[in-house]
This record gives sequence, structure tokens and C-alpha cells, in this order.
Amino acid sequence: MSGAFAHLPPGDRARAEALAETFRGLGAGEPEAWALSEVEDGIPQLARFIFLRRLWRGAEEWTLPPAEWFAEREPPPADDEDAEDDDGSSAEAASEDEADGEPAFLAAQQAVQRILAAGVDAEDLKEVARAVFLHAVFDAVQTVDEGHDPDAGEGLPGWLLTEVGGDLILTGRMLDKLHEDLFTTEP
Repeated sequence: MSGAFAHLPPGDRARAEALAETFRGLGAGEPEAWALSEVEDGIPQLARFIFLRRLWRGAEEWTLPPAEWFAEREPPPADDEDAEDDDGSSAEAASEDEADGEPAFLAAQQAVQRILAAGVDAEDLKEVARAVFLHAVFDAVQTVDEGHDPDAGEGLPGWLLTEVGGDLILTGRMLDKLHEDLFTTEP
């Protein structure tokens, strides 16, 4: 038993210990603090952590050699090749650029090649690209946290990110203030 949970009633203590093990297994720093916050404060910390951890996966792209950035990658096989997207369009229509032989990020690929040809150190370029990626992710997370567009006017719809259980049923708990923990969840 963790000393961090000694003050909790037995049921909450068992839940906190199980949560801490889950956080630990997912690679969270300070798993007891995450678990304690979920149990004591009712904050959906496990869902928050998993969401933020998922965002960090995108940063891995920028650790690759720059020549591999924006490389066309085979999409995972679809369950049904004739399946249509939610909007009724086929996956074939969505990839017209690929059929024409022009990858979606061709201009970026060419720019990276020119930058490297000009003698810029690949490691420096990787640091800049990673920083730009993280800035974009941070902006997106702040937008999710904000929940509305203040420039759109009053009375218009907004958004929120909520937790769902393993059965995809809403739990009623919001994932908010994600920007506060984005940089603490770096793998």
C-alpha cells in the first residue's frame, strides 16, 4: 500500500492503488498523484493522461531523419474496401492527390530538401519542427479547453471533450484544463 493513500477510506484506497498501477503501466510520472487527484477530486485524470499521451505520439514523427518527414505511409487496411466515409464519399475520392502522383505534403518535402541542401544541420531542423508541432498541439489543446470561439459571437455552439467508459458510455466528467498537463505527460 502506498503511503499517499493511507488517509483514504478502504474502498477509495483500493481504487487509488489500482489507478496508480494503471498510470504506472502507462508510463506516467508520479502515478500516485494522478490517481489521488482522480479519487479525491473526481477529475478524470486517467482519461486526461491517455488523451495527452496520445497527442505526444505525433511528436515522434519529428525525431525521424528529415528526409523521412511527410513520407507517404501505407494506411491500415480497411475492413471493407468499398466502404464509404461518414459523409458518403469513397476513400478513393479522398485520395485524388495521391492518384495524380502528388503527395499531400509535396511542397513541404521539397522545402525540407532545399533546407538540408543549404547546409542546415538536420538536428537543428528536427528541433524546430518538433517545436512547431508542439506549439500547434498546445494551441489545439487550449482551443479544446476554451470550449467556444470568442470571436464567433454569443449564442453559437461550442464544444467540450468528455470522458467515456470502456463501453463508450458518457461518464459525465469533462476533460478540461488539458493545457496544464500537456508538457508534464511527455514520454
